[in-house]
Amino acid sequence: MELDILEDIPLGLYRRDGFLVLGEDQPWYTANLYRVVKLEGPFATSAKYVEMMITGATEHQLSAAYIEKLISLRSITVQTEINHLRNKDLSEF
Repeated sequence: MELDILEDIPLGLYRRDGFLVLGEDQPWYTANLYRVVKLEGPFATSAKYVEMMITGATEHQLSAAYIEKLISLRSITVQTEINHLRNKDLSEF
């Protein structure tokens, strides 16, 4: 699935689990839920995901205050990614 790639399944960060949900039209459907593999939080939102949320909120004309809140997440994700790179074992490069 293309969504598996978007959700970093190949990297082993998440796994896809299927759950049955009852539709409004009464039949049961399988819904996919992406779950983190290692439950060691707290988890920072990825910069890629923050950008998608900002784009979606803007396209759907959500409130300016909400979009500003999403934009403020950019600095958090950037700092988290910098910290992650600093803590990585340099032998991986």
